[in-house]
Amino acid sequence: MNNVKPTPSIDSLTGAGGTACIGGNTVTLGFSWTDPAGANDTYDYSVNWGDGSTTPASGSSAATSPVTGLQHTYAAGGPYTIKVTVNDNDTGAGTTVDSSSFSFLYDVTGVLQPVNDTQAHQDPSIFKWGSTIPVKIRVTDCNGTSVAGLSPTITVTKVNPNPPPDGYAETTQSTSAADTGNTMRYDALAGQYIYNLATKPLTDGTATYTIKITGPFSTVYANFGLKTK
Repeated sequence: MNNVKPTPSIDSLTGAGGTACIGGNTVTLGFSWTDPAGANDTYDYSVNWGDGSTTPASGSSAATSPVTGLQHTYAAGGPYTIKVTVNDNDTGAGTTVDSSSFSFLYDVTGVLQPVNDTQAHQDPSIFKWGSTIPVKIRVTDCNGTSVAGLSPTITVTKVNPNPPPDGYAETTQSTSAADTGNTMRYDALAGQYIYNLATKPLTDGTATYTIKITGPFSTVYANFGLKTK
């Protein structure tokens, strides 16, 4: 008769949500399993936490169902998917069940003024081709505290007229020697990230462009336009 492998199920996963905290993000996992062999088999388990870390069953003692109170601390980011594997003492690999994916993301503002300067009744904001656009965002943690030490990246794509093929980004350059490549820098005094976007390298001085900013937060988008006079 063929061996029937244990069937695990994740019963609880708490703490897997909300805004990321600088001090870490701890989740608590509970799971159980069923097996026709019941107490006649010996069981062990492993948990893949989805961030490169694993937790094996403790020592060589037999594991019993349910397992409760396993904890793991995550860095900001994701998505993470927890995988639980339970095996018995018969040959063959155990059964795996996946949890729902989850992420720990910081809060982020939209692109701050002067981009999308609605006070000037400009949406999108219009800048002179060849000028510098100060692109700024503010990132905060679960306590509303400004988060330093990140490396948000910025790309710019033309959207009107004649948008390029999908995936093509304009040359992204800064007019500030303090900026590196397309990575925003942190301004500790203002508690925000900034990038001095050079508009001269952009291919069309009368087009509309989209700014895209990525990091351990929801992706930020904003449009702006250029004029030659």
